[in-house]
Amino acid sequence: VSITNVDFSGTISGIGLYVSSTGAIQLTDVVSSNSLGGAGAYLSNEIAYKAQVVKITRGQFDNNVGDNGITIKSLGTVTLNSVQASGNGLMGASIDVCQYGGGSGGCLASGGLTITGSGNVFNENASYGLYIDSRNNITLNNIAADGNGDDGLSISHNYSNSSGNISLIASKGNTNSFSNNGSLGISIASLGNITISGANVNYNEGSYGAVLNNANAEGKTIRLTNCNFDNNDVTGVSVQTTGTITWAGGGASGNTGGVGANLNNTFTVASKTVSVSNVIFDENAFSGLHIYATGSITLTNVSGNGNLNGHGAELDNSSGYGNVTVLGTYGSVDFNDNSHNGLRIYSQGHISLTNINANGNGSDGLDLTNDYANAYGNITVKTTS
Repeated sequence: VSITNVDFSGTISGIGLYVSSTGAIQLTDVVSSNSLGGAGAYLSNEIAYKAQVVKITRGQFDNNVGDNGITIKSLGTVTLNSVQASGNGLMGASIDVCQYGGGSGGCLASGGLTITGSGNVFNENASYGLYIDSRNNITLNNIAADGNGDDGLSISHNYSNSSGNISLIASKGNTNSFSNNGSLGISIASLGNITISGANVNYNEGSYGAVLNNANAEGKTIRLTNCNFDNNDVTGVSVQTTGTITWAGGGASGNTGGVGANLNNTFTVASKTVSVSNVIFDENAFSGLHIYATGSITLTNVSGNGNLNGHGAELDNSSGYGNVTVLGTYGSVDFNDNSHNGLRIYSQGHISLTNINANGNGSDGLDLTNDYANAYGNITVKTTS
């Protein structure tokens, strides 16, 4: 089925565009908006004898009163380029390339999902902005999912036969945005690596900014680059994994009902590192940053100031094997004016602090512990000129 340059808008009852096929489905320059009684579009080739693709290039599915902007069900790969689905009565877009097999715990489909191009917008829907079920690779580029009634972005990728990874990327000059939603900004449950770059996840109401979880798969990583999780109603971001955690650039500040960030990779006995650089954790309701790790923890040019009911940062790898290093490479880094400790560390390894200020805190500036029975490390606190 191939449809090009057609407008299906304004349907009085029913669905604007309904396609059920055993073959590939391709839409180009299609609009299906303002349906009064149903979805903008429903596309299905899930009954095909073998996996078939669904591809949409420049589609608009807005303001459909009674249902989703667009629903896609497929056994094969789905590719969207420059698609909008906003202001709908339920979800903006619901994409199922899993076709859950029930008692098997796995997906019957094998397809993945790619959203590319610019202007992929899923805003102000009554329920989820963008809802995805998949067992294979998911690659999302330049996504806005703001002001929805439930989560901005929800991904289920944790089925028994799941493979592949999740990437949420902003191309040069673009930003992913998941803000002002009625629940989570981003919710991801995966059995693969999770990579997010260039994302603002702010002012989400009644819940966390983001929950990222791949802890049911061994050794999978979570990597954040230039991501902000500010002013959410609970915690800014929660990360749960059995692999390494890397976060470079951004912040988690002003979250009104929790900590700025909670990063945890203690769901494995293997030694896995956590590295955070150039990130700010200020003025949260509780602590700025919590890290629980099985391996070494490294903070570079990280600050945590003015947190109201907790520490600037609490770092704990005492259940595993590794060192803790906190340093400022551009000058001093601050853990000041927190209600409890400025910087609290528990470790069996070496604790090394360089160019740290921890002043005006309600309890200790530094609270450092490595006197466990099996501890092997020393404590070093120094400044550089």
